[in-house]
Amino acid sequence: MGLAMDWQREGRNQMAITSMWPATAVESAAAQNSKADRAQLRKPTIFSDAIPAILEAPAETVTGQCLLDGNFLRSHVGVTHFAK
Repeated sequence: MGLAMDWQREGRNQMAITSMWPATAVESAAAQNSKADRAQLRKPTIFSDAIPAILEAPAETVTGQCLLDGNFLRSHVGVTHFAK
């Protein structure tokens, strides 16, 4: 995130540095072998849908941000239903 701040100071507005995390645990082979409550797991497609949405967003709206997949999809794309 520090590099994002440097780029903003230098006027580099065409590129963004962003991090994204899943809002909840993601269904995976590792999660299936754990004691995780499967009712709390989300499909990996939610995370994978957020990636291109972030890449297509204007750099100035996402640079320097630590985003959650569902929150970004809800606020920037308008997704309201996150079926498991």
